Amino acid sequence: MSRQLSRKLQRTGRRGFLKTLASIGVSAPALKGLTQDEYDELIDDPRREVPRVLAFKAKDKRLDKQREKLRRGELPEREPVYYKITRSEWRRVESAHDARQRLENRLSHHSDSIGVMVTTNENATASASS
Repeated sequence: MSRQLSRKLQRTGRRGFLKTLASIGVSAPALKGLTQDEYDELIDDPRREVPRVLAFKAKDKRLDKQREKLRRGELPEREPVYYKITRSEWRRVESAHDARQRLENRLSHHSDSIGVMVTTNENATASASS
């Protein structure tokens, strides 16, 4: 991690830590469970890498406990699993999501059943389906 930003993040409290990460593009789901220690372990250079949520896994590994919670109408507690991507890859992914949202908003007045899918895979093309 770059020393200057690393020192700045270590000096801030939780609120300052979250505010700083949000200002450099870290998503709300990624921020939800991310601690400063986890961030320091995952990210080497905040100017070049962005943490992302890969998935959410159940905190309680016992399937019977999870099923019992669901039967009672409760959701099992989950915790995020993080990975990192380069900032350039993050920009590409976020741009694709923004483009999808804008296109979907433009098409929404034509029909309620129009959905838009966008991929960042260079070999695939963006598609709209109805």
